[in-house]
Amino acid sequence: MTWNVRWVSVERQRGALLGRAVAFAAVVVLSLAATPSEVFASGGKDIATGPVVVAGQLQSGNTATDGGADAGSLGLNGHCSHATTNSWWNLPVTAGDTVTIDWQAPHDHFIDVFPVGTTDYTQPTTTVVVTSKVAANGKDELVFTASTSGTMPIVFGESSCFSNGDPGPFSFTAFIAHPAAAPAPTPPPAPATTPPSGPSRACLNARASVTSWSRSVSRVRRQLRRVHTRAAKKLLRKRLASRSRALARARDSVTIHC
Repeated sequence: MTWNVRWVSVERQRGALLGRAVAFAAVVVLSLAATPSEVFASGGKDIATGPVVVAGQLQSGNTATDGGADAGSLGLNGHCSHATTNSWWNLPVTAGDTVTIDWQAPHDHFIDVFPVGTTDYTQPTTTVVVTSKVAANGKDELVFTASTSGTMPIVFGESSCFSNGDPGPFSFTAFIAHPAAAPAPTPPPAPATTPPSGPSRACLNARASVTSWSRSVSRVRRQLRRVHTRAAKKLLRKRLASRSRALARARDSVTIHC
């Protein structure tokens, strides 16, 4: 009975330790997954097999192995090199992009950037867009502007044709800044409104006033011809004078507004 209890206790301790080990391994895996990693990829032996450059991420190659087994000489933009020490890549660009390539490599290494549309068949007779050689500290920065949208072949190589050459691992990061969007065109000014044709409201009101006062004056004159008493005539004459003045003012308003 005592042996059974001890055996169960040992098994429980072993299970607990195993559980802790699994948990620790999971934490390590998650930590590694959360850590940003470099994009390591070998370059191609030619343009057709060159990998696509991922902008903004560190990438690596090796001029000692990327070029394959072809030992034939390959002259690139005046560089004396061998096909075995050239590492090809393909950089997608948009016209107007400003491209910055920060790279480092052993001494005597160079970088050549070819125009969009260059193939393995046209490369020997194609002039490079830009070229640069690694500085004495083993680093260099290359900046250029893409004139055409498409894929620009890039080659990293070791420029020594002699046995003391130093092919080896290199790394680079390509940064691409897209051109600023053109401002929206300014809309044309709205056409000037054309005033409506015909007489204005003030003119119409003035004409209506002339018509009304003309009728009133005519009516008073008819009344004046029908009365015979002095008092009635005197009253109608005053009314006629007042309405005649109103008619004159209405006619003046027509002259002003019409």
